Amino acid sequence: MPIISPAGASTSLASGQALITTGDITTASNTFVDLTGVTVTITTAAHRCLCVFSASIKNTAIGNGQFVTLLVDGTNQGGTNGLIELDCAGTAFYGNAGFSFVTASLTAASHTFKIQWRVGAGTSTCQASATAPAVLSVVELLA
Repeated sequence: MPIISPAGASTSLASGQALITTGDITTASNTFVDLTGVTVTITTAAHRCLCVFSASIKNTAIGNGQFVTLLVDGTNQGGTNGLIELDCAGTAFYGNAGFSFVTASLTAASHTFKIQWRVGAGTSTCQASATAPAVLSVVELLA
C-alpha cells in the first residue's frame, strides 16, 4: 500500500493477514502451542509493526484461564502468561480475545508473527467461522 510520508515521498509498506473462517481449533495444552493457521510472514524495512489479533474463545473448565500471546520471529512478546488472559464464564459462552501490539523496530528482513495459546485447565475452543473468524493482521509502520 503506498503511503505518503511527511516529506511527500511515496513508500510501500508491508502488510499481511491470517483469517481463519472454518474449523474450530482446540487445545488442552498448559504450555503455549500454535493457534493453528494464525501466522503471518512479511518482509519489512527497518521499522516497527502493528499487530492486531481478535478471536472468540471458550473453555470447558469454568473459571480457568486461557492465555494468548504473540511470537515475533520465535520470541514470545508476552512472557509466561502471554499478552492476555481470559477467564471462562461458562462452557457455552465464548469470550472475546483481542489485543493490539506494536513491536520494537525490526531489521530489514522477512519476519514471522504467530499467535500461540494455552489453558490453565480444561480444553479451550477458538471459534473459526465466517461470522466469528480468528484474525491476525500485521502492518509495517513508517515511523
